Amino acid sequence: MEPIGRSGCQRGSPAARSLAQMVYDSHRHRTVLFGGQIFNGSTLAFSPETWEWDGNNWQKITTVNTPTW
Repeated sequence: MEPIGRSGCQRGSPAARSLAQMVYDSHRHRTVLFGGQIFNGSTLAFSPETWEWDGNNWQKITTVNTPTW
């Protein structure tokens, strides 16, 4: 596991966010996180990111299509 950064999040993990969608893919044994709002220092901004958690590590996923939020 990587050290905790100044933001309180593990390096290489998604930023803290609200209103995100999360599902568990039982076939691949992965938790999938999409979207949400991220505080960028002065305002809330929509995040089109997709992340996967395998039980040990987060991985940012590049998708062909980005769902609308």
